[in-house]
Amino acid sequence: MNITIVYPYRNRPIKSIKNSLNSLRSQSVKNFNVLFIDYGSKESIAFEVKLLIDSYDFVSYTYLFTEFQPWNKSKAINYALRNLIETPYFFVADIDMVFHSQFNTILMRLIKQSPLRNVFFKVGFLDKDEIVINKDFDKINIKKESNNEATGLTLFHTESLKELQGFDEFYHFWGAEDTDVHVRLQAAGREVYFYDTKILLLHQWHPSYRSLERKRLTIDPQLSGVEQLNHQHLKTAISQKRTKVNGKYWGISVSQKEYFLLKNPIQRITIFNKRPEIDHFLYFTIKQSNRTITEYHFLIDPDYGSLKQNTKKIIGKKVPLYYTLKEINDFLLSYLISTPSLLNYSYRVEPDLKSISLIF
Repeated sequence: MNITIVYPYRNRPIKSIKNSLNSLRSQSVKNFNVLFIDYGSKESIAFEVKLLIDSYDFVSYTYLFTEFQPWNKSKAINYALRNLIETPYFFVADIDMVFHSQFNTILMRLIKQSPLRNVFFKVGFLDKDEIVINKDFDKINIKKESNNEATGLTLFHTESLKELQGFDEFYHFWGAEDTDVHVRLQAAGREVYFYDTKILLLHQWHPSYRSLERKRLTIDPQLSGVEQLNHQHLKTAISQKRTKVNGKYWGISVSQKEYFLLKNPIQRITIFNKRPEIDHFLYFTIKQSNRTITEYHFLIDPDYGSLKQNTKKIIGKKVPLYYTLKEINDFLLSYLISTPSLLNYSYRVEPDLKSISLIF
């Protein structure tokens, strides 16, 4: 009975990948294959990752052309689920995981006990300084253990997951997509079981995503309040007893040809941060159909905060209203993550943090 193990990935340390795949190489039972879905890593990182992956004969590497789109774990997983899966069981992994050598043996045992059951696992979290290379799994020091609220590492019955059209692709950045799929499976009458008999997975340390969130504009796009938004979406899924999600585009990613079309937009339009300009773009321009590929360049108006404007404010004269670039960033990202039909686009905060580029 073969199992497909899927790694959704973007721009993470090479060392973590190597540790994780080496632990799979050491499995006592090897009836599995690995699909490594690179969701738009930077070109230099992707090249290095591909070289590493090629040294493992049980791993297939796929690059998705989403470098200038927000991270979406659900879409990475669904691409594998819809396009590449031929095995009856589907395990969602993480490059931070180190596997016990008996992990796959125990998976086989669990499958035989209940073939349609979906199983998630207790995880041991490691300290920052803990070394896993050349160290026996059972001798690695565990800092803390997860409970049944940590739902990210699950063995799925493939057809059950396909029936629900996979993970909900509304969830961008981070937060709640794993719990959501468990909730929907249970709403559809499928069993979800927490295996906590023994720790079979160890989580290599990395900074938490929450600790990396900033309230100001950053080069790596961030959306303020996205974690709360994702958890509100989860609450709705629970209250509505939602099962099937996504539309007809689920599990689809842009092709290399489509991606390269964005490199040479037909036209370029500058939009300043005046409120009427931004509002018109958000409520009209961005929703137009049959458009040619256009780059919209959002800039700070030259008069914004000038001595002339400040003087007018002091003497009570009318001055234009403005949005900050951070506010514009959040408006744009909110639209992009809530529009599943918009597949091919590029979104970048420029390195000087003085402008934003949106191409679609």
